[in-house]
Amino acid sequence: MVRIYIKVGILVFLFFINSLGLNAQKKLGFPVVGNIISETGPTENARATIFEDGREIQVIGIDGNGKFNLTFLFNHDYILVLSGDERFQKKIQILTFVPTHVLNSSSDFPPYVLEQSLFKEITGIDKSFSDNIIIKLFYDPGVDNFISEVFYNDGQIQKQIENAIWRSQQVGKTADELARLTDAELRLMRQEYNQWIKEAAFDYQEARYQAALMGYKAANRLFPEEQFPIDRIAEINDLLLALQITANLDQVQEEKFRELINQADAEFNSTEYDLAKGLYRQALNIKINDSHAISRIQEIDKILAVQIADSEYADIIEEADRLFVNSNLEVAKTKYNEALILRPKEDYPKRRLKDIEDEEDRLEKNELQLQRYQLAIAEGDEFREKTQYLRARETYEWAMSFKPGDEIAQERISQIDELMRLEKIDKDYEKLITDADKSFKKEDYSKAVQSYNEALLLKPDEEYPQNQVAIINNILENDNARILADQQYQAKIKEADGQFVEKNYSRAKNFYSEALLIKSDEKYPTDKIAEIDRIVAEIEKQKLEDEKYNELITLANAALDISDYQTAKTHFDEAREVKPRERYPVQKVDEIETILKNISEAEENYRKAISEADKNYNRELYTPARTFYSQALSFKSGQEYPEMMILRIDSVENAMVLAQKAELNRLDSLNKEKDKNYNELIAAADINFNSSQFEEARVFYEKALEIKSDEAYPKQRLEAIKDIINKLADQKKEYEKLIAEADKQFEKELFVDARESYLSAKSSKPDEIYPDEMVSKIDSIVNARTIAQKQKEAEQKKIEEAQQTKLIADQEILDRNYNQAITQADNFYNSDQYQSAIDSYKEAQNLKPGEIYPEQRIIEIEGILADILINDQGYTKSIADADKAFEKQNYDEAKMAYNNALVFKPQENYPKNQLIKISEIVEQLARDTEKELNYQNAITEGDGLFGKNSFNQAISAYRQALTFKPEEKYPQDQIRLADARVEEQEKLANLEKSYSDAINAADAAFNNADYENAEKGYNNAIRIKPNEKYPKERLNLIVGQIKDEIMRERYNVLITEGDKLFNLKEYYNSRDKYFAALVIIAGDEYAQNRIDEIDAILAALAKAEEERKELERKYAQAIIFADKEFTEGGYPDAVKYYNEALSFKPDEIY
Repeated sequence: MVRIYIKVGILVFLFFINSLGLNAQKKLGFPVVGNIISETGPTENARATIFEDGREIQVIGIDGNGKFNLTFLFNHDYILVLSGDERFQKKIQILTFVPTHVLNSSSDFPPYVLEQSLFKEITGIDKSFSDNIIIKLFYDPGVDNFISEVFYNDGQIQKQIENAIWRSQQVGKTADELARLTDAELRLMRQEYNQWIKEAAFDYQEARYQAALMGYKAANRLFPEEQFPIDRIAEINDLLLALQITANLDQVQEEKFRELINQADAEFNSTEYDLAKGLYRQALNIKINDSHAISRIQEIDKILAVQIADSEYADIIEEADRLFVNSNLEVAKTKYNEALILRPKEDYPKRRLKDIEDEEDRLEKNELQLQRYQLAIAEGDEFREKTQYLRARETYEWAMSFKPGDEIAQERISQIDELMRLEKIDKDYEKLITDADKSFKKEDYSKAVQSYNEALLLKPDEEYPQNQVAIINNILENDNARILADQQYQAKIKEADGQFVEKNYSRAKNFYSEALLIKSDEKYPTDKIAEIDRIVAEIEKQKLEDEKYNELITLANAALDISDYQTAKTHFDEAREVKPRERYPVQKVDEIETILKNISEAEENYRKAISEADKNYNRELYTPARTFYSQALSFKSGQEYPEMMILRIDSVENAMVLAQKAELNRLDSLNKEKDKNYNELIAAADINFNSSQFEEARVFYEKALEIKSDEAYPKQRLEAIKDIINKLADQKKEYEKLIAEADKQFEKELFVDARESYLSAKSSKPDEIYPDEMVSKIDSIVNARTIAQKQKEAEQKKIEEAQQTKLIADQEILDRNYNQAITQADNFYNSDQYQSAIDSYKEAQNLKPGEIYPEQRIIEIEGILADILINDQGYTKSIADADKAFEKQNYDEAKMAYNNALVFKPQENYPKNQLIKISEIVEQLARDTEKELNYQNAITEGDGLFGKNSFNQAISAYRQALTFKPEEKYPQDQIRLADARVEEQEKLANLEKSYSDAINAADAAFNNADYENAEKGYNNAIRIKPNEKYPKERLNLIVGQIKDEIMRERYNVLITEGDKLFNLKEYYNSRDKYFAALVIIAGDEYAQNRIDEIDAILAALAKAEEERKELERKYAQAIIFADKEFTEGGYPDAVKYYNEALSFKPDEIY
């Protein structure tokens, strides 16, 4: 930054008017002489703006030489603002209030010489600091002159400019930096910010304003946008100015910085890296570019990154294992891949990913079967809603082919069977009623009664057939009919009983039913039919129970064979419910419960052992941890986790043994060093103590106690020193009090009282010389004054005698002496002996006070002396400022100050030599700066490329940075991180290639109608990229294709089964198959033709059956009439009826 220096020195020259007094012209204001100087040339458009009592009254342009002369009227409050183009302004307050009696006496105050430097203005920064007043000039009655009070010197203003620049840079980048920080880092920064605010507030309350200012500035550097610390900084700056205690701020900051660095180093050595990092960051808030703190933070970041990576890897693996156990495979796979990114060479996540792939393949096959099952169930439900029961039943059976034994499908089939049974009853009932009504109209009552009774068997509660039978019975109610009915009834009962005894329940029921057709009100056949229904139902129930029981036992044994104990137990329990008295399932359930209990206990013991082991491990109790991990292996052998943890414990314990040995060696060395340092400090302390150097001895004893705090000897010595110092302090206090009283009495010329006080002080501190000197001085004064008084009286008498004579010669002597004094003064003036010249001119003035010449000469010489004094003081101050800046390595400021010193004393060699030395240093710094700039440029380029994911180019840039600073860790760490990111990119590329390969393979299979492999390929693609839409859309398309293919396959199976049943003449079942095929392919010609053909066959068969039944009826009627005639002895008619019967059944033997 280019600075224009305006050398500021407010030099107050007090021009004392001699005792003779000179009548000077009365002045109306206070004069200020100013100068603006710069090593880079004149300030453009330099100007001075004057405000009087808060109102701007004048703007004065300043010449290129920077000089100006101003006069400020008395009794006003002025603000002088010095400014220039592209320069920060400076404000000086000039208070010209002077008491009236002083102005009446003399208003001729000497001018202030004001030399100021204006700093070059930096655009884009907060320049509110330039609104502060830097100097105040005011009248001080104590010295009867104007004095200055400096609020801000150039060094402080320079720091304010640098701080404003830093804040502007921070504000510009804070948002981006904060956006890149993690939540944990932001919390850490906020904690650090709050800690600075808290400490600063405490320091402020304790009136430690420098420390408070440092704290608020540190907080402001962390979060520059926060307004609170900014307001506090401004408030404290004003307060410090008011209290004039800004001088030691740098020292306070340095002490605080050293304290933070020492604490941070201690925490770092104790491996408390988070605490250490926070302290180093706090230190950087004081010294932003401190290399030690920066390098330590980088080292800590590297250590923490390794620790975080290890912890993150373990956490990810733990989470992935939990997800895998809970069958959350997709998320588990993501976690294992995240673990591989952290540790690409680890085998465990790779093996787990292979396990997931195998499990997904198995689930994928099950999913395909499930999809097909769900499709069949849905279609079956549609058919059921449309009352297409046969087609619905076929579809539910198809669903069971994908999921054997499925209860839902079985329940649906049972419901369909019931619906079909009810539908068939309705159809059969309607047909029987229709046939019965036809027979009734033909007066074929026997056939009509038979049909009505058969209809009643289907629907016993229907009134219509009952009424019709009653009507027919009334018609046929005659004796012959009753006899015939009795005979037929008995014959049927006999036959039925015989079949019942033989347990032919179906035939027996038919005969009982036929008997009821003859005598519908008979109780016996009704009871028998009910008994048969109960027996058949019981037999059917027993059969179903046996089938269900055997099926459940088979399923349970199968599950038991594959160690699926829970499924096996469920099936055995179900079998036990079917047959509660069977012992086999009970025994098996007991066995399984014992096995499950053992497994559960082993699992629980394993879990508890692992939990205890982990707790001990986390507490670093490695021996019990190993014991618990070993116990866990005894419960579940072959488990990787406890084996891995035992190996890790072995590794940790080995490392701990080595660390303990190293720590013992370190402590032994420290103890030896501590003893040595302690003994040296005690020796030094004893020497100082014996030499009565108590303060130095105290310091050494305290340092010794810091090393060995329990030692009694230094504590005893410190107590002794404390007693001695307190005693000496009391003596000193009493002595100083007596001396102060004596000095006051001496000044008032109370010599008797003063002499007594000095003697009392001497008794308090006998070794002091000052009281003796003062007593001697008082005695001398008193004696001298006594002698002088006597001499004065004698001389007065002589004077009075010689006075008359002397008056005559005095004028001659006066003239001669005056001329000699003037001659001597002029000689002194011409030889630059200005003080001697002034003395001689004053001597001449004393001789002839009315003469003007010596007064003019004195004023001229005093002006020359003022210039000399300005040069001496300016040179001395410039050299002091330059040396101070040089020591602080502020070479620009030092260079300017040395050049400024040469302005005052051009012949001095010291500033010239220093300027040569600075040039050499600056050249070396320029080389170092160029090297640092090249390094930073390379790092910036590398960071930029890294942020753009151009990792290979970033590596080249970081390697370029290492050519400038090979020892730097940051580019090396970034190269390793970039290498890892390159490897990660390659993995992502491989992932993309795997996805593309899977899609291409799946598309090829799909185009070849290989839907199974296509489905597998698209599922593989989804596992690689779960959020991609394309493979999911293709899977939906495959489902449609597979559905069509499965339907075609089902159609072919149904046609084949229908043809087979047709050939076996199972026409009803065959027709059901063809109907089901029509459901799949509506309007299929082959299936429809077959159905038409079957309907024709069934119609022919029905007709033949009808003819057979008619023949049976006629045969039965002929036999009834023949038997009646035979019983009544009407043999000719009997023969006729028997022959008629034979005509119906020629082969029948009755």
